[in-house]
Amino acid sequence: MVTANTWAQQVDLRVLVEAGLGRRATVVEWGCGVGEFARLLSRFVGPEGRVIGVDTSAFAITRARELASQEGLENLTFEVGSLCRSRLAPDLAHACVARQVLGRIDAPEEVVKEMVRVASPGGIVAVADDDEGLAVYDPEPHALAELRALLARRRLAMGGSKAAGRSLFRLLFGAGLEGVRVVVSTANSTDPEWSQTRDPAGWLAELSKVVRDLVDENAATPEEAARYGRAVQELLKNPQSFVCVSRLVAYGRRPLRCA
Repeated sequence: MVTANTWAQQVDLRVLVEAGLGRRATVVEWGCGVGEFARLLSRFVGPEGRVIGVDTSAFAITRARELASQEGLENLTFEVGSLCRSRLAPDLAHACVARQVLGRIDAPEEVVKEMVRVASPGGIVAVADDDEGLAVYDPEPHALAELRALLARRRLAMGGSKAAGRSLFRLLFGAGLEGVRVVVSTANSTDPEWSQTRDPAGWLAELSKVVRDLVDENAATPEEAARYGRAVQELLKNPQSFVCVSRLVAYGRRPLRCA
């Protein structure tokens, strides 16, 4: 098994393997960003497999191509395009994946519909997201509460939801997929594996990316970003603090064509 950089990546890849993803597969990731998970998938499927990342951001795709080239991943390609109407051929992929995408857009049903179109008959369609309603931070620093509220408003402004995880089953079932299952994984600060899985470090790394995006979008000042970062570090260093985070991954299979 390849090594994931964060707990969320570890969970998502484990569930994909459970769903039946294997080496030499063709995989498409929707909303791939700079390709961090796509690179993980590339190493997992191996040189005989193929991974395609799709994102609406030309800047992100340019960076994704640079990083893939630096790592010598020849089975990995990226495309700029709509998540609802991609240029990909139908019946192309053994698996179609979207991570933390559906909760940030106003037409998640259309994205799932497109994923089903691109998946081969019997192929896997998998979606992963968080659900803020299932997260616990105690005691919660004021700056962290402020950041969570800002991110929730940002999601809502984009037409998304801060409780996307709980809707994943409905979205896949409504798209006509078979055998839909939702896997809920949790990690908390009392788990013996909490630091072994590098979740605190991974969480800080992911938070740093989110905060940089807020600054780039002028939704937060650099000073506010620094304050948010200090609040998270304060929470993680407090021996009396308790943190519990959840990850929901749903998957199903596209029905086989009738004879």
